[in-house]
Amino acid sequence: AEKPLLITDYTMPSDNRIAIANFMVILHECSSDSIDILRASPDIQNVQEKIDDKNYSKIYVTHASDQLVNNLQSQFKEKMDSLELDGFYPPVWQINYP
Repeated sequence: AEKPLLITDYTMPSDNRIAIANFMVILHECSSDSIDILRASPDIQNVQEKIDDKNYSKIYVTHASDQLVNNLQSQFKEKMDSLELDGFYPPVWQINYP
């Protein structure tokens, strides 16, 4: 069964209407009845420990501040990839885990 995780600190670009709509698109595209959302502070530590026992099918990062993205990139290194989505803002990343 699919069980995705979405990590965010709800940083919205200047046009909140588009940002909120895109957030809803992400939720809709996760074809699962159960989606966990981790509202993370930009300085969150030990994310791996928080998600280890959850068996997430996919992990996405979106609507995230530069500080949160940089923090997660330092924790997950090469496991974190930017997703190229035409016309989609803000950026979305996927963490390939485990």
